[in-house]
Amino acid sequence: MKFLFAFLVVLAGVGTVIQTGMNMQLRLSLGHTVLAALTNFCVGFFALAAAILLCRIPLPTLSTIGQAPVWAWFGGLFGAFFIGTLAIAGRELGGVFMVALIVTGQLVAALLFDHYGWLGFPIRPLSISRIIGSVLLITSLVLFKES
Repeated sequence: MKFLFAFLVVLAGVGTVIQTGMNMQLRLSLGHTVLAALTNFCVGFFALAAAILLCRIPLPTLSTIGQAPVWAWFGGLFGAFFIGTLAIAGRELGGVFMVALIVTGQLVAALLFDHYGWLGFPIRPLSISRIIGSVLLITSLVLFKES
C-alpha cells in the first residue's frame, strides 16, 4: 500500500509541473495571474463536485462541519498562493529550479511540523539522517540553478 501512495505522490509532483505550464499559458491568454488561478480552482471545484456525485459521497451535517477548527478552513489560501506564485515564477525560474525550490520549502516545513507535531502531524523527531538529507537537498539548489 505504501508503494501505491508513493506512486500517487510522484504523479502529483508530475502534475504540479504540468499544472504550472498550463497556468502560465492561462496567465498569458487571460491577462492576469489571478484570473488564471481562479480558472484553475473553478475547474478543480467542478471536478471534485463531479467526483462527489459519481462516488455518492454523503455530505457532512452542519454539526460535523462545526467540529473542524476555524484555522482548518483556510487551507485554500495556501493553494491559491501556490498556484498564483507558480503561474508567475515558473517562467522566470524554469521547471527544475522551481521544483527544487518547492521541495526545499516543503522539506523544511515538513521537518518542523513532524518534529513538533504541528497541525496534527505525528511527532517524528529530527534525526541526523534527516538533517543530512535536508542539507544535501538544499545544497543541490546551487547545482539546479541556471544563470
